[in-house]
Amino acid sequence: MSMYIAPCAGLAELMIYRMARFGLQMKKMAPSRHELLETLMHADQQAVLLVFGFVQLLPEIEVILDHAREANYQVILITDRLVYPRSQDADIVLYAGRGEVWEFHSMVGPTYIIENLILGN
Repeated sequence: MSMYIAPCAGLAELMIYRMARFGLQMKKMAPSRHELLETLMHADQQAVLLVFGFVQLLPEIEVILDHAREANYQVILITDRLVYPRSQDADIVLYAGRGEVWEFHSMVGPTYIIENLILGN
C-alpha cells in the first residue's frame, strides 16, 4: 500500500509504523511533481493507495484518481468534506470531521480512522 500524504505526514508515519508490526510494508509517495509520477508508474492491480483529501481537491489527487482508472489499482480516500469532488472515483471514501473551514482543523477524527484501519488488520 502506498499513500499520498502532503499535509498528513504524521498520520502516514503512524500508519506505516503500526502496519509494519503486522508485517505489512507501506511506502509514502512523493508529494508532487515528477517524483509522484515515478511512484505511480509502479502501482499495479495489487496496489492500494490511501489518499488524504482535506479541504480541497489537489491536482496531485486528481492525477492519482486518473491513473487509478488506467492502472486498475484501488484508492481509499480519507476526507473531511461530506461532499468531496471526484469522491466517486475512489473505491472507498471515509469521512473524518475536522471542524469548520474557518476553525482549527483537528486531526483527532483522521487519527481515529487510521487507528481503526490498523486495528481492523
